[in-house]
Amino acid sequence: MSSPIELRLFPSLAAGSLAAMPWLALAGFILIAAPESSLWLLLFLLPVAGIAVCQFRRYGLLLGSKAVVALGVNAGNQLVCEFVDGRLRTARIGRSSSLGAVFVLLNLHPVDARSERIFVLILGPCSLFTANAAETEFRRLRMWLRAGQPEIAH
Repeated sequence: MSSPIELRLFPSLAAGSLAAMPWLALAGFILIAAPESSLWLLLFLLPVAGIAVCQFRRYGLLLGSKAVVALGVNAGNQLVCEFVDGRLRTARIGRSSSLGAVFVLLNLHPVDARSERIFVLILGPCSLFTANAAETEFRRLRMWLRAGQPEIAH
């Protein structure tokens, strides 16, 4: 990709941990609640732990076919996602995306598909976490998201 914004993502244990945290919390709840209510709850422990591992691999280690490794903006001012296997997809930004001072959580809707969604977790420089993107490009993307007024997907 060649554009004014070309943000490469790097593997990050912090990003993987943040992505897996809700599933690990659910697994902890299952472990605490199962002895008190029903041991049948323990059947859900393995699938929930598996989802946590998948989320860690996808967002932290950038492994798997759905892992996004780069974002850019094309000539038409549209966001382009590059996947780990080299595929490029143009996407619109969803309403449930979040933009913070040290993180960006994007819920993207591919232009060529109606039901599929792409999630991207980007951590900027912070004392608590190691960044998974270069500081300058992270700042450029945040500015584009705020000022560029991209088309919002419904």
